[in-house]
Amino acid sequence: MNEKFRSFFLNLSSLISDFFGLLNDHQFITGRIIADG
Repeated sequence: MNEKFRSFFLNLSSLISDFFGLLNDHQFITGRIIADG
């Protein structure tokens, strides 16, 4: 496998996991606000 492609793919997958982590945090926070409100 091409090394440049491999590093790009690893960066992409880490970005995607960070993005979904932010989405989960956002849903959790809004859920708490709704529950508290």
